[in-house]
Amino acid sequence: MIKKPKKMLVKYGNSSALKNHILTGERVSQIDALLIFGVQSITKLITLMRRDGFNVVSETVPMIRVLRRVNKYCHVETPKNLPIKEVYVTEYWVRK
Repeated sequence: MIKKPKKMLVKYGNSSALKNHILTGERVSQIDALLIFGVQSITKLITLMRRDGFNVVSETVPMIRVLRRVNKYCHVETPKNLPIKEVYVTEYWVRK
């Protein structure tokens, strides 16, 4: 008789790591979520956190601000002709 292996439960994954990061008060954007945490869509996580009662706020910032933060963890190079000071992205964080 062949025994089936037990299913492993993932208790700590990329979405929960991102959620913990946001809960520490750190700002995060879609770029951070994808490149650092591997979360393809931050929108679902933000929506669920708001439904759970967290005060998640957002701000539109220049892309260069986000890229400086991301470059602390991984190397990101943008095309020379991309106006990173003029392109804006949304950052999210939990207000305490």
